[in-house]
Amino acid sequence: GGDEEARRVVAEATALGEAAVAALPPMETAAGSGLQTAVLLPRRSLLVLAGEARHAWRHGIAARRTDVVGGATVARERRVSLTVRRVRDAPLAMGEPSAADAPPLTLHSAALAAPAACEKAPHPSVPGAAGAAAGAARDASASVPVRASPAAAMPRGGPGDGAAAPAGGAGTPDIERRFVRAFYDAAAPHFAATRHSPWPRVSSFLSALASGSLVADVGCGNGKYSVAAPPGVLLVGCDACQGLVEIAAERGALAVAGDAVRCPFPSGRFDGALSIAVLHHLSTEERRRSAVAEVARVLRPGGAALLQAWARAQAPTSKRQFGTADELVPWRLAGRFASKASTDAVDSCRRGGVPAVPEGPSASAPKAVVLDRYCHLFEEGEVAGLARGCGLDVIEEWWEAGNWCCVAVRPASGTALPAWATPGRAPSLRAEAAGQGVDVDGPPARR
Repeated sequence: GGDEEARRVVAEATALGEAAVAALPPMETAAGSGLQTAVLLPRRSLLVLAGEARHAWRHGIAARRTDVVGGATVARERRVSLTVRRVRDAPLAMGEPSAADAPPLTLHSAALAAPAACEKAPHPSVPGAAGAAAGAARDASASVPVRASPAAAMPRGGPGDGAAAPAGGAGTPDIERRFVRAFYDAAAPHFAATRHSPWPRVSSFLSALASGSLVADVGCGNGKYSVAAPPGVLLVGCDACQGLVEIAAERGALAVAGDAVRCPFPSGRFDGALSIAVLHHLSTEERRRSAVAEVARVLRPGGAALLQAWARAQAPTSKRQFGTADELVPWRLAGRFASKASTDAVDSCRRGGVPAVPEGPSASAPKAVVLDRYCHLFEEGEVAGLARGCGLDVIEEWWEAGNWCCVAVRPASGTALPAWATPGRAPSLRAEAAGQGVDVDGPPARR
């Protein structure tokens, strides 16, 4: 049985050569019968041990300086072996075979921190003491300008600091704690239910990456890009909202709780990065710059990032129009979600003066409420300017469906850019998006 098992393990290792991102060098397996066989594992490959090989064999990296591969002696380089296994929580039952296969391993999200409850404070959207009265007169559909106010920046560690900041972190400006963190705490299930299909341009960006690429999805939300990633591209996400991280994990995405301005990922390890609909939730230029700097930090030299944030310029036909650079944008939280949401979170970001409305014929039906979320609206060149200010080379900048976007690359001496990362490739990618019904004609003229 050992010979057949060895041949099957070798076949599995060959078939899964591009299936994972772990860097594994040659490994040896040995059965109790004395059979010994060498299995060559290319970089970024995965070896699955099952049956007897999993339970009865010994495996490891032999201590020597060279290996024989295809009849040739090859000097060893740095070798890293990552072993993942399921550990039993209870002893074997009477009569249970010791070599029985356990269920497949499931990866769950790492909950690094739970968002802290936000303090209740006066609504910042209307200046002066008349704010409460003015708030009562507002309707539930219009965005509200936000008066600029000083805000402390998130304290950061050194360039290699990969620790996640607390999700309700000290140093987060009050307007973000109330109208970003608390908003998503309250609306996470409803928000996730409205986010189904990936943006066409994001799909094009991911499809252009080489097979085996590792991508950091900073602000991953419900994990929709991870779930829809092309074969051979693995996304690892983080988000400040614990509720969205849990939803992403339920959908099969790899996600952890972490702050965009202090990303919980190591430096220089990712082939690509996404920052989609994240930057417009940061209330100061310093915090927006810190978030882009974190994207640049996690990229390897030659790695590419796609940045996207809401634009102040919207299409004339859009229901959403903005008059200032910082606004509170309403969100109608459906009654079936509002009834299950945290009362503290709802109260923190609820729009004043807008009554809850029953969603049904009876007075006891779940009531919808209107919440506010903070957004900074970007001007042309602002997103690309942040990328350049963080040392990235901007390959392309464009306006698409009410958003400013750019693709930027971390420069590397002597590293050739991929074929798609050139201005000449940009029109065809825009054409792909236009062919899928995305507005790519550019922002409307300022009135």
